[in-house]
Amino acid sequence: MGDKGLKAIAVRGTKDVLVARPAEFFELCNEVLKYIQHRADNPIKGVPPILAGLGSPQEMALHDEQWHTASFAWGNARIRRKDFWNKEVEKKWKKTQDKAVERLISCYNCPMKCGGIITHPKLQRYMMKCYSKLTYTMAAMSDLDFGFKIAGLAQEYGVDGYTAPQVMAFALELYEAGILTDQDMPGFPSDNEERFFWLLEKIVRREGIGDVLANGVYWAARKIGKGAEAYDHNTIKKHEQIPIKLGVLNP
Repeated sequence: MGDKGLKAIAVRGTKDVLVARPAEFFELCNEVLKYIQHRADNPIKGVPPILAGLGSPQEMALHDEQWHTASFAWGNARIRRKDFWNKEVEKKWKKTQDKAVERLISCYNCPMKCGGIITHPKLQRYMMKCYSKLTYTMAAMSDLDFGFKIAGLAQEYGVDGYTAPQVMAFALELYEAGILTDQDMPGFPSDNEERFFWLLEKIVRREGIGDVLANGVYWAARKIGKGAEAYDHNTIKKHEQIPIKLGVLNP
């Protein structure tokens, strides 16, 4: 798969999966479940709320996003906004999230409830968890309401929540730098949020510049040329990375 040149084989069966020592296996499962519940009842003290739990950050249940918004990079994985989070933003985002999250859900038999069912007047219900809550919001330098709207539409199209927003932010940066022009992107809106919706439609339909961007930042930069390669600064092995430009991890 990928650069390794391996082929994947998917196997579908109709019979039960047999476990060699089922009693021992279920005993281990019960131990894990007890520990999960213990950690859920006893969050780690002295760390941001988003890091205090076990496993996937409880972003559907928690509203405090100071750690993500200050630690992760905005836009084309380039801008740090350490002073973004404040009481006013927290109040606004809490109201948005309480309205959007219909209920919390979990994987089978797990008490953690890392995911949430998201509702929006113009979209079908969809499932969301973890940092995908913020990927579009931060790529577009926008707010949480925008993030919930475009993430739901992107899921309907089958687009992932990590690569797609970075490709869009990359395209916007090229446009602002004059590398992409109105000739490359006829009809490109002037409103920032509408630009991301416009780019999403072009990418999923592979129309115009969307046909190039759909290949990802690395290949799009080399197809566009004209210095676009210099704006491809957050890929490793030709793949977009989480925009976590921290001192200890700086791809």
